[in-house]
Amino acid sequence: METSSEDLIASDEIQDNEATPSDDLNCPLCMKIFRSPRRLPCLHSFCHDCLQSHIYNIASMKDSVKEVCCPLCGNMAYTGELTADKLVHLFPLNTLMLSVLMKSKVKIDLVCNDCQAHDVVSPAENLCIVCEEALCVQCSKMHGISRSSSNHTILKIEDFQSKQRTVLQNNEIFRCTEHASFPIEYYCKVHGTELCVKCSVDDHASCKEVIKLDSKTPDLSEALNQMKEQMKTLEDQLKQFAAINVINLSKLESDVNNLTIEIKTLKKIINAALDDLEERVKEEGNKIVNDEKKRIEKANQRCQSHVTAIRNSNVVLESASKYATQNQMFLLTKKVAKQFLMSKRHNDGIFSKNDVVTLQLAVNKQLTSVIDITRGEIGMLRMNKNGEIPVVLDGFKPLKECIAERVNVKDMKVLKEKTPEYTKVIFTSNEQLMLVDCDNKIVYLLDPLCNIVCSHTFLDTPFDVCILNEHSEDVAVVSLPFAQSIHFFFHQR
Repeated sequence: METSSEDLIASDEIQDNEATPSDDLNCPLCMKIFRSPRRLPCLHSFCHDCLQSHIYNIASMKDSVKEVCCPLCGNMAYTGELTADKLVHLFPLNTLMLSVLMKSKVKIDLVCNDCQAHDVVSPAENLCIVCEEALCVQCSKMHGISRSSSNHTILKIEDFQSKQRTVLQNNEIFRCTEHASFPIEYYCKVHGTELCVKCSVDDHASCKEVIKLDSKTPDLSEALNQMKEQMKTLEDQLKQFAAINVINLSKLESDVNNLTIEIKTLKKIINAALDDLEERVKEEGNKIVNDEKKRIEKANQRCQSHVTAIRNSNVVLESASKYATQNQMFLLTKKVAKQFLMSKRHNDGIFSKNDVVTLQLAVNKQLTSVIDITRGEIGMLRMNKNGEIPVVLDGFKPLKECIAERVNVKDMKVLKEKTPEYTKVIFTSNEQLMLVDCDNKIVYLLDPLCNIVCSHTFLDTPFDVCILNEHSEDVAVVSLPFAQSIHFFFHQR
């Protein structure tokens, strides 16, 4: 036994009456139950207020909007020019969605769209199923007597649910987009386009596969089921994609937290090592100071004793010169001179080896390299996306971005005590020789007889050197790979 269209509609009504509000009735923008859903040409629907906010965002403080596209699929929904607050009323109410909302026992408070377009809020009591707009009592009367809409079907909102066949027959979805007053009755397989009678005669008369949509239209229940399955598959994929994104975001946030903790741990280790060094320097330095203090106090005391003894001898000689005979003064002077000579020899030995103690901080060579480098060279953040080559977000800059430094060569007459390790030797245009001493961090300039003309000491290790001839003047270019910099030397004649 065949099932009629009326039976199908009645059956759907019974099932829908048992439905309850769910996510299926949510606006894709606000994710809440639809409030006055408006339909775009692409069939995507949004709340009246949500769609208006979307239009305002497109307007961006302009007086009018020339283009509006769907916020979901991006299809063009309007091209023209209207003010942003008026444009939303060009898009009709989705009466089919309103029907589902009513069947799901969702409370619907519609306002008159004509009044709303003029910034007046009036409760709607009727629906024009041709214009797909809600109307108040007064606007319904005006709608009925207007020449352009006098033949439109207007239903009371409370009767809207019981007259779904009439709603479907008059719905804009089933009317020709080119000829609004004609229903769609044909389908062109060649162009994949729905046609009214006028379109089929005027534009598709030569098409060989134009079928009439009547009782002989193929049963689409199987195709509909396949479409539902495909939509369900796509929905599952989107949900899975969203869940993966949430997991990835959580992982990314965890990475940031772990990296921050790692840096803090590294900072604690470095600070602890520096604190330990500070404590050892303080302790050992104070011990050296105290030992030197005792030695110096003892030496100063002995010096003072010798000074006192010398003064005593002077007093004795001064006193004896007044009363002693010449022979007595001769003997006394000889004895004092002998005593003074012995004391002088002793003190000369002390003065000759008088130690001068200085303290220096012998910092690890690798640590000094860290101190000399810039902030970006201490570390960097690498972003690895989909297993591709990581992107350096902060760190070593390309060579072309390095800052060139002009350094005047300074005189230096002696070589470093440490055995040099030359990594590069090059001749200048006037037969002078440039040597790069890697170990001592020095570049030497030698004359043709290999005498040192001048040199320059770096804070970091130089490696390579080349000569550029610019305006008949040699320019030495020295690269420091660890410092990620290049130094230019202009020889001062």
